[in-house]
Amino acid sequence: MGRKPLTKPVIELISGAVLIVFGCCFVQVIYFGVLKLTPLQELALIRHAQVTTGTLTDSFEVEYDGEEAGQARGNVVDHGVYTFRAPDGREFKAHAAKAQII
Repeated sequence: MGRKPLTKPVIELISGAVLIVFGCCFVQVIYFGVLKLTPLQELALIRHAQVTTGTLTDSFEVEYDGEEAGQARGNVVDHGVYTFRAPDGREFKAHAAKAQII
């Protein structure tokens, strides 16, 4: 008797490996944003991070009418601008927002 060809299991193995590689690349692109940082680079950033205090320098509230957007309700968005000063004197600003349904 002749041997059965192993083409089907080999094709399944290769297609599974290709699928895993593409899946890993997809997660890398989605999670890290087009392969900007690798997990080791992120770990290095976390390990060498400096902590600083921030102050709220500006805050304002914006009200959106739900009828304009075709919704039954509107919402209010509270905005805050924070200023951070690094130990070497550099200054950074960050924006934060929180939405509330009214």
